[in-house]
Amino acid sequence: MERYFEASTEIEKSVELLYQIEDKEERQLVLEKIFTSSYMKEYRDHQHMRGIHHFENFGKGDPDNICELNTDFFINRGICNVFPNGEQNIVQAKYHKHNFIEFIYVYRGQYIQFINGVKYVHNKGDMCILNTNVPHRDGPIHRTDFIIYLCVEKKYFNKEQLAKDKLYKEFVWLLSNQEERQNTNRDYICFRAKEDKLSEVIKAMAKEYHEKLPGYQNLIKGYMERVLYTLFTYYEREFVSEQIEKVENRIFLEIDTVMRRKVEDITRYGLADLFYYSPDHINRIIKQNTGETYSAYIKQLRLEKARELLIEDKLSINEIIKRLGYNNKTYFYKIFVSKYNLTPKVYKERIIDGKNTY
Repeated sequence: MERYFEASTEIEKSVELLYQIEDKEERQLVLEKIFTSSYMKEYRDHQHMRGIHHFENFGKGDPDNICELNTDFFINRGICNVFPNGEQNIVQAKYHKHNFIEFIYVYRGQYIQFINGVKYVHNKGDMCILNTNVPHRDGPIHRTDFIIYLCVEKKYFNKEQLAKDKLYKEFVWLLSNQEERQNTNRDYICFRAKEDKLSEVIKAMAKEYHEKLPGYQNLIKGYMERVLYTLFTYYEREFVSEQIEKVENRIFLEIDTVMRRKVEDITRYGLADLFYYSPDHINRIIKQNTGETYSAYIKQLRLEKARELLIEDKLSINEIIKRLGYNNKTYFYKIFVSKYNLTPKVYKERIIDGKNTY
């Protein structure tokens, strides 16, 4: 299978090298090598981000920047995003969505994925089908993992023909529901393999796509029909269809986790960049779940953090103020008193004296 995806292996080496280089000029040379590679050329030929013309700007938080397919079928391999320092490539880790249906198959190893804010672990032989506009992101992909993405436009499938067989009723729902329900649902199907019955057909599909001999498109379409039949006949499956409001409520939990973990320096634009929503949309999700704007909510989180640091008694008040990103000491004192009815100094003294501050 590896020989059909040699370009992805080469770009993995370049990306890994990029994370080991500190010199700016050397990094720029590696970046140019990445963006001019055959892998990136094929990626740009088949997919693009609406409103974005360079892959390096992928996921800048604009909700209109949906990943779109320029062809009816595209096969790709997941790039390793875990490097020797243990860090995960932030580009691979971002939430994103597509205007096409994506089949994700675990040829080898394991694949961790977050769909609609829910963590899934897919093992060898498993497959997941994501409908259009489903927010999702990759977890860590290691060198030992081999993940295949089949990107397919809805019109590629004969919906009327599939609808004649009740076996495919859930897949037909994926093909039709966003047209009939005004794009309000976020749907996907996870298939669990008791025995991997897809490896040979996926390998044959990759071979045809790589060699592109006459008639390969028809063969691939036949293989896709075989994939659907195998999945719905032999695999256990979980079909999920959720309203966007529920999805965003769950994603808020991830947003909240990030805000608390990076409370000192997180920004609305940083959250937008990570979660693939516009800054205004981030604000709406937060307000929907807390009743407060981003600015008001992060202020409360920082005051809670200040209180924790005062209780720990390891930093001075000035050090706490600086750590939390406040440049105006008077302003910090004002908002702290407004929340706790005590100055930070008195609050800390009462903690030390063992008195209840409430």
